[in-house]
Amino acid sequence: MRKEMEIGLFVGLTALDQGVKLLTAHQTAMLIPGILRLNYTENRGFSLGLFDGAVLPAILISLVIFAGLAAVLIRLPRTSPLRVPLICMCAGALGNLIDRVFLGYVRDMFELLFIRFYVFNPADMYVTLGAAACAVLLLKADRKERA
Repeated sequence: MRKEMEIGLFVGLTALDQGVKLLTAHQTAMLIPGILRLNYTENRGFSLGLFDGAVLPAILISLVIFAGLAAVLIRLPRTSPLRVPLICMCAGALGNLIDRVFLGYVRDMFELLFIRFYVFNPADMYVTLGAAACAVLLLKADRKERA
């Protein structure tokens, strides 16, 4: 993927995250009955509500995670299949970092109703799906090397 496209993906995902958060602020609605509800919440801690109220540590941890992901991405060869998942993870990390820095909390809004799970946002999805894709790609590469 060309550098311009990667930058566009990163900026687009980050903007989409912030736009969804802005549009769904303080909203509650059933999106898919029995499956997905819009349920706006403010997470004043870190992932899964850890360190509730610890804004500065959450900002610092988020910043370190974003910087680490960006450093790995910068060093990856342009042909690496890990680039897109890492771009997704960087966009997610930045989306939640923006919330923490400017609001003091992260805006979450999607709640799965068929399992007991936490409320999440687009940035969380980018990080989760990006990490899963990286894991799959790394496992596939490891199998090829061992074969």
